[in-house]
Amino acid sequence: MRSKPLTAPKTIKSLAVVLLTAGFLAACAPQPGVGQSTLVSPTPQRTVVLRQAPDPKSLIGVTPQAVEQQLGAPAFDGSDGEARIWRYSGSNCALLVVFYPEADGSIKSTHLDARRLQGGSTPIEPCLREVVNAPRA
Repeated sequence: MRSKPLTAPKTIKSLAVVLLTAGFLAACAPQPGVGQSTLVSPTPQRTVVLRQAPDPKSLIGVTPQAVEQQLGAPAFDGSDGEARIWRYSGSNCALLVVFYPEADGSIKSTHLDARRLQGGSTPIEPCLREVVNAPRA
């Protein structure tokens, strides 16, 4: 008697083909987050317009109101004896405007000083640009 080779019944073979095909198709299907592009709205660009700093000489010999017109309100307003001192803050410096009373009783600016936040002096012009363009609350 001749023996027949062992073969799986047709239904098992068909099931195996279906499962293999399904596995291949699933592998080809797009995976969430893989190979897919996501539409993202571009972040709107902000245009920064820098204000031109006034000439430091224009801040000497003027009233507090004239200084405030050019630089805005000071971050600090204090006094030392007869002197009135205004401090303006930049990102890396502080600008000091010193006022003294005149003989006629008016108050005028007499001196500007620029200081680094870490201490020590710094040139007035770059500090003045920082002050003029500093974010305002």
